[in-house]
Amino acid sequence: MFSALSSVEGRFRLWGAAMLLLAAVFAGLVAPHMRVETSIFALLPADQRDADAEQAVQVYTDQLARNSIFLVGAKDFATARSAAQAFTGSLNASGEFSQVRVSVDRALAEAARADLPYRDHLLAARHRGLLEQDQLQRLHDEAMRALYTPAGFMRPFNAAEDPLGLLSAFITEQRPPTGRARLQEDVLALSGGELTYVLVVAQTARSAFSVATEEAAGKAIADARLAAAAAGAGDIVGSGVIQHAAAAVASGKHEMSLFSSISLAGTVLLMLLAFRSLRPLLLTALSMGLGAIAGLTACQWVFGQVHLVTLIFGSSLIGTSVDYAIFFYADRFRDNADWQPRLAPAFVTPGIALGYLTTALSFLGLLLAPFPGLRQIALFSSVGLGVACGCVLFLLPRLARSWPVPPQALVLRLIRGLAALPRITAPRTKLLLALAALLFIGGGLLRLGFLDDVRALQSSPPALIQQEVRMRELLGQSADRRFFLVRGDSAEQVLQREEALREKLAPLLADQRVGNMLAVSNALPSLQLQERNHALLASKVYAADGLLPKLMRELGYGEDAVSRQLQLFAAGSAPLRPQDFFASAASEPYRPLWLGQVGAGYASAVTLFDVRDPDAMAQAAAGLPGVRLIDKIADISEILYRYRRIAALLIVAVYLVTGLLMSRRYGYGGAAAMLLPAVGGGALALAVLAWAGVPVNLFHVLALLLVMGMGSDYTIFLREARGAEAPALLAVVLATLTAVLSFGLLGFSSTPFLRAIGLVQALGVTFAVILALALRPRRDGTVRA
Repeated sequence: MFSALSSVEGRFRLWGAAMLLLAAVFAGLVAPHMRVETSIFALLPADQRDADAEQAVQVYTDQLARNSIFLVGAKDFATARSAAQAFTGSLNASGEFSQVRVSVDRALAEAARADLPYRDHLLAARHRGLLEQDQLQRLHDEAMRALYTPAGFMRPFNAAEDPLGLLSAFITEQRPPTGRARLQEDVLALSGGELTYVLVVAQTARSAFSVATEEAAGKAIADARLAAAAAGAGDIVGSGVIQHAAAAVASGKHEMSLFSSISLAGTVLLMLLAFRSLRPLLLTALSMGLGAIAGLTACQWVFGQVHLVTLIFGSSLIGTSVDYAIFFYADRFRDNADWQPRLAPAFVTPGIALGYLTTALSFLGLLLAPFPGLRQIALFSSVGLGVACGCVLFLLPRLARSWPVPPQALVLRLIRGLAALPRITAPRTKLLLALAALLFIGGGLLRLGFLDDVRALQSSPPALIQQEVRMRELLGQSADRRFFLVRGDSAEQVLQREEALREKLAPLLADQRVGNMLAVSNALPSLQLQERNHALLASKVYAADGLLPKLMRELGYGEDAVSRQLQLFAAGSAPLRPQDFFASAASEPYRPLWLGQVGAGYASAVTLFDVRDPDAMAQAAAGLPGVRLIDKIADISEILYRYRRIAALLIVAVYLVTGLLMSRRYGYGGAAAMLLPAVGGGALALAVLAWAGVPVNLFHVLALLLVMGMGSDYTIFLREARGAEAPALLAVVLATLTAVLSFGLLGFSSTPFLRAIGLVQALGVTFAVILALALRPRRDGTVRA
């Protein structure tokens, strides 16, 4: 006994020192620098087929996610404009947005002036076509009409600066599509029902997937809405990732707080009812807290961040980590007269250690999945549960105390009742129940449906979804989820490939099978095209007998003025180059589309609007070098489908490996019997979902791994109980209640990913425990007085 006690003391000191070091590292190095990720796509695997393409897509989506648009509506234009200015002022004052714009007239003028030095190389596509077809008279007539009608006053440049309107047409053609919004005074406005709306564009200063940004930007938007309402706004419609991300953070924090509180309250109540002492409760909380700190530290160290989903999942891990402490304290009722905590490890260590190994094997199986979110959960759970398990085995024997239990205590009556639970021993009864279960499972699996669409993993409040719909209705256009990624060895090659793509899509734009598109080459032609433009202007417009001299003579200009214009053109000007374009005001709408240098080359994105014939669009662009249609939704959904099938094979492999490990201790027949409750629990859970009409996705399937780990835990606890069986029964029942409480709460999560795991886990564990209790072997169930 002395050697056992001294080894308990040694393990306590070593483990205690390690835990103090862990707490210090977490407080000093981890917690201050912890970054919480919220993007749903961060949970999903990257495209390993083309790392450069994946990097380019990531850059584009991150830039796009920072942008938001708002429509501020009121009964009349003046009030709407005033309310929009109040909205803009409030957002600017928050400091969370790098740019907020309502007034656009000055921006349009600056953008137009930025192109003036390069006018000799810039042409609208329509004018280039007319020049190539020698339709000079048509250009002449249009220029004359503009001089004597109000249309000429709407051009960016006057007749003295741009007599033929060539540069004005180029400027007008390159402006981003604004749907039904039109310039009114200095803002973009539109009518919607009885209200007039003014458009406001905003961009966050930092990543939209930073929790700090989401919380601060969400509050800034809420404050801006109040400011606009005070200025007379009757309706404010918003669209943008930041609003959905802010709602997800708020919902996640609420769930984390609520689920943790309910789970903790339930655990506290069960512990107090069972053990009638605060010390077991406090020591259990210590082991859980240290486990959570270890899990967070491991995730931050390995991944450099912690996903919000991992935090929510971790908040419900209480139901699992408490199992080991419950099993330890249940040993108190093995010897009611003379129980000593320091001697308990001899009785509980095999069950706790083997139970942890099977659970860890299940979680570690998730590390094989290519999903960053699942790998985080797997690492958090494996490390966190391992530390919690170590605390129970190394700290509790030294810190725990025995406590008096009256002979008629509720817990003793419960133990005696559990010991009397019926077993299924009759072969005929077993056969009938097995047939009934097989029929239920088989019928359910035949009805089982699957849903691999990644949109099923995303959830937003109905109010925000309604705002997105309303925004599309008001603007009359919406950006498509698909876009083209254009890559090349140089910026020039990217621009040339964009122009080839635009040419291929032109017929679809003409017949409205594609509503509109936005590409950098709209405003920044390739050098090749600029030289072509310059040659056309030199031969058709600025030649001695060209269109410009003819028009000027008709308008009464003298030969000196005509000669001066021709000499200015002949003196030459440099073409518009990427570095000059992106340094100018004209590039502002296009900067998110230009991805710059990516890997060994360059890349850009081409945005699409209102795609009505996606097949024709994909076919038109097929075969263009360096051009790839990106449909992130379809790509990720295909990945989910592929890995759901792989996950099924992974589950079979984990069950086989677990069975082989168990067979070394229990033999092949014993291992099969030990796994039966977990296998049956998982199958019954899937059958229940099928009969209820719930489609299954990858995360339902992966949750079966967790059912296997926890179901095996409870079977091992019952099998490895030393001495009386009743304390093990108490531990299993209490552990099941806390686990079902924790994971059952996840079944009510607004995050579909967590809801799937929680639902399968709660059902599977419940069925697994029922089977484990019903099929347990007969043992001594007495408690020593």
